[in-house]
Formats: sequence, C-alpha cells, structure tokens
Amino acid sequence: MTKTIMILAIAVAFVAGSMITGTIAFAAPGDQGKPFEALQAQIDSIPIGDSDWTISGSDMFSAVSGNVGIGTATPSQLLTLENGGSPRVFVTDTSSGVTTQIGAQDGAGFMGTFTTTDLRILTGNDERMRITTDGKVGIGTTTPNSKLEVTNGYIELDTSSGTPPSGDCDASNEIGRMIVDSSNNNLYVCTNNGWQTK
Repeated sequence: MTKTIMILAIAVAFVAGSMITGTIAFAAPGDQGKPFEALQAQIDSIPIGDSDWTISGSDMFSAVSGNVGIGTATPSQLLTLENGGSPRVFVTDTSSGVTTQIGAQDGAGFMGTFTTTDLRILTGNDERMRITTDGKVGIGTTTPNSKLEVTNGYIELDTSSGTPPSGDCDASNEIGRMIVDSSNNNLYVCTNNGWQTK
C-alpha cells in the first residue's frame, strides 16, 4: 500500500556566505511531528548568500571594503540611512529599558534619550556633562540644581577693553549677557538699564 507522504516542515537557517546543514523530516498524514519510518533527507551543503558577510558564533561581520545603505542604493559613508519620514536610529538597553536615539527631523539633526531618562555626554569613556530629564545641564556634576551648574572648574567669559558697546545691550533678549573688562577689572552685566558693572 502506498502512503501519501507530505513534508511536515523544513527548517532552514539563513547563513549568508557559508554552508549550512540540516534535516528534512517526512511524515505521513496524521503523524505530524513524527518522522515517517526511515524517510529522512539530509541536507549536506547548501550555499546561501555571498561571501560579503561572515557568521562567527553569534557575531556577523563584513571585511569587504565599501559602504552599507539602508533606504538608499548609493550610500556615501560606511553606514548611510535615508528616509523621508524623520529617520532615526534607536539603541535600547533591554536590562534597564533605556532607549537613546539619533536622527533628523524638522530641518535639524538631533540626539538624545527616547525614554524619560538623563542624557550623559562622555569622552574617554568618562562622563563630562549630563542633561537631566527636566532640562538642567550639569558639567562636573550628575545632579545639577540649576539650568546650568558647573563644579570642579571655571566658567570663562569673553573679555573686552573698556565698556562694551551699548548696542550689544539694548534689547530684552540681550539681558543677562556678561563680559569682563580686562583693562579695568570690571564685570559688565547687561540689564534693563544697559550695561552695569559688578
């Protein structure tokens, strides 16, 4: 008696640029999930993809010189992403749930946190500046109490020789400016009444 054989499942792993092996299990109707007697086909070698990418354990890399494009067929840099709808890249730490982003929107580029978390700026893998979730900026501190707080260092202002020009302190959006008169050792602050020395 001839039984109708059906292929229950074919498990194929996509491994670009390498060879893969696996097993195709055949089963008779009603015996789903069970190999049908000794009918098995071994896939000894199936080349898939090309040699541009290499799989090493859980890593995938390319040693081919050139650029990678997402959303573009003509990437100009090592990695070029293009999209007309506010493109962005997310990086998420799944252990803490923190997500950072970088992208372009409304005619400007941006970077920051997508989640409600502080943004840390590092150099040499050390934190140098932090922007808190409520918009305070700390340099030398991770807990700024004001819009800008600088600790363990100085804020250096521009200098002039003599009284600064009155035209630089004649509008409401200029109030709060400061400059140091190095010739007379005065600190000038722009107020509603023009430049005042402190």
